[in-house]
Amino acid sequence: MFFCAFTTSFSVQASPQSERLIRAGLVKLTAQDVTGAAKLFNSAVKADKNDGKARFYLGVALNRLNLHDLAYGQFQASRRLKQIHRDLGFEAGWAAQATGRNKAAITLLEPYVKNFPKNAKAHEFLGRAYARTNQLDKAEASLRKALNLTPRLKPTVLLVLSQIAARRGNTEQANQLANQLLRE
Repeated sequence: MFFCAFTTSFSVQASPQSERLIRAGLVKLTAQDVTGAAKLFNSAVKADKNDGKARFYLGVALNRLNLHDLAYGQFQASRRLKQIHRDLGFEAGWAAQATGRNKAAITLLEPYVKNFPKNAKAHEFLGRAYARTNQLDKAEASLRKALNLTPRLKPTVLLVLSQIAARRGNTEQANQLANQLLRE
């Protein structure tokens, strides 16, 4: 499971009940109790429907539960409420990419990787979105950047690189990458 360091950088004050529930949810999230965290963040949203921070953290938990479509909706609501968090582009981009909203993912992830160039997962998600929009050179560059930053991403990155090589008609390279993937 992928976890970021979450710092709060929101502008609008939430209700005290929502704040309390968010703090409790962050404790659960840090302890990797994602389901428990999601329940608390959902309660925070119910306590204060205009709390963009609660919606952001609910989206974070939903991403980790592979409920990306629901997560994307929470990030959209957080953005409409003019809430800002340094990882909103990453989280919303991840959800967008995972649900096939590739142009939105690119729009969200491009500025994020410029601001946080060492986030390997962001480069991987951006590379996947590029590949799905047939921007193969950009996809390959992003995926290779992800792999250089975090070699443990090799299985997922090699799979997409193999698909890119096949789409380019380079069956030899596609087979080499696929075989490398099988050896890993």
